[in-house]
Amino acid sequence: MADFKEREEQAGGADRDEWITSVGVDLGTSTTKLIFSRLRVAKVSDAASLPAYRIAERVIDYASAMHRTPLEGEDRLDLGRIAALLAEEYRRAGRGLSDVQTGAVIITGETANKANAAEALHELAGRAGDFVVATAGADLEAMLAGKGSGAEAYSARTGQTVLNVDVGGGTANAAFFRSGELVATVTLRVGGRLIELDASGEAINVAAAIRPWLRASGFDVARGQRCALGEYEAVAASMADALLGYLTGRTASGCVSTLLVGEAPPLLPPFDALMLSGGVAALAERAKPASIAEAAAYGDIGLLLADALVRAADRMNLRRVAAAHTSRATVIGAGTRTVEISGATVHVAPGVLPIRNLPVVRVALPDYPAAEAMRVEAEIAGATEVAMRRYGEAAAHGAGGSTEGSGGEERGKTIGEGPDVEERGRTVGEGLDEEELGGAVVEDSGQGRPDIPVAGEGANAQATASGDDNQGSHAPDHRAPCFALLLASGSLLSYADLQIVADGIASASRIYLPDAVPVIVVCERDMAKALGQSLSLRFGSERKVVCLDGISAGDGDYIDLGEPLSGRAIVPVIVKTLAFAAGHSEEETL
Repeated sequence: MADFKEREEQAGGADRDEWITSVGVDLGTSTTKLIFSRLRVAKVSDAASLPAYRIAERVIDYASAMHRTPLEGEDRLDLGRIAALLAEEYRRAGRGLSDVQTGAVIITGETANKANAAEALHELAGRAGDFVVATAGADLEAMLAGKGSGAEAYSARTGQTVLNVDVGGGTANAAFFRSGELVATVTLRVGGRLIELDASGEAINVAAAIRPWLRASGFDVARGQRCALGEYEAVAASMADALLGYLTGRTASGCVSTLLVGEAPPLLPPFDALMLSGGVAALAERAKPASIAEAAAYGDIGLLLADALVRAADRMNLRRVAAAHTSRATVIGAGTRTVEISGATVHVAPGVLPIRNLPVVRVALPDYPAAEAMRVEAEIAGATEVAMRRYGEAAAHGAGGSTEGSGGEERGKTIGEGPDVEERGRTVGEGLDEEELGGAVVEDSGQGRPDIPVAGEGANAQATASGDDNQGSHAPDHRAPCFALLLASGSLLSYADLQIVADGIASASRIYLPDAVPVIVVCERDMAKALGQSLSLRFGSERKVVCLDGISAGDGDYIDLGEPLSGRAIVPVIVKTLAFAAGHSEEETL
């Protein structure tokens, strides 16, 4: 395997590849873990095309220990201990804040239901790097686990439909991949740490999330009650049957309604292969516990559930495919798969980026704006007026788009994680082989550095790329923008079309935006440089313009915009969808 430094030096010349450092942190029901990876940004266009970039290689060079997630009592995360834990892992990995360009912190499973879950993410927001983002959401976690486990890659390679089930401490996140494309996700409250027990069989804790299902299924398991091994085995077997029965269509959704997180999808696709990941799956190959003391080795029913899942899959004749990575699937997905490079051109005024937590307002353009100028102007004006009503006041009070804020909007579901598995943190070369790391290349991380704080803000990430003459790292010197206008177009726009769009944006901005507030535009199509230059001509020194392309986001999503990478206009853009449990009115983000 080529030395990492040698690989960095092999790409020379004007189009030299760029390496960026990414971090992934998973705050889970049972365990907290961290990885660092290096991502190679490579030019993929030819000389005759618009410049375009993508992530061409992902190198995992440090994986932390699996730490028990620090708690204060039953309903709060211990923020001080979490920060200290992650700071120590940064030190061991030899990473400082300035070394990290991107990444994600994901809060999963029952941890997302803790009273201070959102506060924990925001408390950690500035401690992991300038552009590390906080993520939450069952759909997102299912997707990341499926990427980290190798299910997505296996599906793409074979053309099959693969179901990845990431079974952790609090939830089981299922993701269906067809020929490498995510086609469905669903999450159920099935996890190893929903019932905690000691070596005598006493139930130390029974999570509130599982109690309705236990009652409906006829199980009498309560905190402080001592149960025999056979009773816990029956609970685990019934959990496994309910999970796999629902995912295969053998069990009606009504029978597992108390286990579903969020609404049930209308239809789950058939699949060719089953892949199990998560902390519970990491225990699946161990011998079945022969005593209650053995079953309680990790203080929960994780070992029993792992055995029950394998037996249920075999009984249902499901073809199981070994995951490339199990207990670290989600954190690897968060650390190596939340950032992608897309787009062809950008226009970035100096001194505007980075920006965090910018709400997105979507405008659908007609195919030929030049032929419908009045409609285009009205659509853009209407969207801008609504955006200012929705977000303008919040921005005036320091919320909304910010270079140092944190947040997002509450949008839905919770997420899950893995049971307690104790391992030592190690750099590559200390036992983390390529198979365990999901096929990612592994390299030594080098010497450690002290004094590294931790954590982040954001999520499901993309990035946009390419060349403009306005870029560079400057401290922001402007009023915070209130929102980003996303232009959705079904066709490529002509120069005349772009002028009509630019006129509409300039007119609406002068009417509705406060003076000197920058205009932020993101485009689905490759047209950012031409549109950005057209807007700059109209505004002059009146206000600054950032225009990016190759970005897809929905109305109401939030985005984080990073500083251009050194030497060229490659701008990390993270599209955020954060979701905490219902009942938590906290702010919240691939």
